[in-house]
Amino acid sequence: MLANRLGKIPKFAILMYHDVYLPYIPDLLSEYMHPSFRLPQKKFLEQMLFLKEQRYQIVVLNELVNMLVCDELNKKTVVITFDDGLSSNYNVVFPILKEFGFKANFFITVNKIGSVDYMNLEEIKELSRAGMGVYSHTLNHHLMSELQMIDMEKEISLSKKILEEELQKKVDFISFPDGSYNSKALGLVKNASYIGACNSDTGYFNLKTDKFRIPRITVKSNYDLTEFKKIVTGDSLFVMKLKGEFLIKRIIEKIIGKKLYKIIFIFFLKRSLENK
Repeated sequence: MLANRLGKIPKFAILMYHDVYLPYIPDLLSEYMHPSFRLPQKKFLEQMLFLKEQRYQIVVLNELVNMLVCDELNKKTVVITFDDGLSSNYNVVFPILKEFGFKANFFITVNKIGSVDYMNLEEIKELSRAGMGVYSHTLNHHLMSELQMIDMEKEISLSKKILEEELQKKVDFISFPDGSYNSKALGLVKNASYIGACNSDTGYFNLKTDKFRIPRITVKSNYDLTEFKKIVTGDSLFVMKLKGEFLIKRIIEKIIGKKLYKIIFIFFLKRSLENK
């Protein structure tokens, strides 16, 4: 096995993105999305060029799981994911992926399909036909850990059913909005016949990772190429710093609640935008 050949368990970066934008095209996302989740096209191009030049193997989640079973992964494997299903994923990201011959995974908020700044159904189908991973990001982007059981089940199961009917293929993975989940949500995901779930916990995927608790690393807009390289290559000190920042955020959320945290966050974000 790969672990035995290397003498240690290999780890793989699953990168989490949201929006990649063209600076000269205005949109509504700048009004409510955190600037750190919005990468300029130039920065994303630089990152993809690095992966190409360094001969990284870029796979979708279904391939990652299958390669683990068949022991076909090499140590330079990376997974690219996008949450929400924003229109920039098709207009900006998709052409870049095709240029480099890469695949990515797109988690779709089903009831947002066709809304302003979100992909429409035909665009999502084209991504799927091109070999991209198209998966669920629930129906409405609600926080799973704060829903009643019946609503949580609907968000998880119905989103999968709708996507499978439209795409005519299995939807095997789900990403929890804002990384919010609990044991009940995990149980419902398993009952709905998903084979894995991604969250927002900071960390790497390895041979021992629970496929229903797949961690990722957010690629923020303020990271330069050197920091991106540290993420991809598994720089322990840098990733430890990221984990510390994530832990502090989670502690604050636990004390005051995710909803209040989000309200306060949005308030100060709008204030900072007004002062620019």
